[in-house]
Amino acid sequence: MRAAIVLISTAALLAVCNADTTYVANLNGASITPSPVNTQQDGKVQFNVDRNTFSQSSINYRISLTLYKTVQSITLRSGVIGDIPPNDNSNVIAYLFGPSNDAPTGEITGTLKRDNLMGPCQGKTINDFQDDWLDKSHAYILVTTSKYPQGALRGELTKQS
Repeated sequence: MRAAIVLISTAALLAVCNADTTYVANLNGASITPSPVNTQQDGKVQFNVDRNTFSQSSINYRISLTLYKTVQSITLRSGVIGDIPPNDNSNVIAYLFGPSNDAPTGEITGTLKRDNLMGPCQGKTINDFQDDWLDKSHAYILVTTSKYPQGALRGELTKQS
């Protein structure tokens, strides 16, 4: 009986530890700081964290934009709503697209792993990044274009329930 309880408890703990979590960001020009961008363009980013306690966790992402032809880069950054990004890109956590002179032609998908993390998250695990940045709403997406190299669209990543 005791062994059955231990097995059930262990299975329940593993299910919680390995549970996928989704975060989304709605991208718009009004969220650009310090000067909002007046644009009708927008987008959405979805992160699905595949949290695994026994092997390397990863984040699968999907980015949908209404503007593609002038996109130069899409970065994941550390910060909170209203923060002004530093000029030296020191808050870049990962590049999700670019930098490139060849704009994407459609939905952007990819997988973010520990080796992709840089700046304030370099050397961290995906689990650490989730615990210390995503779960605390300290991460956002910034889309730069040829017309707005400091940022055309921005959106904070928030956990979905």
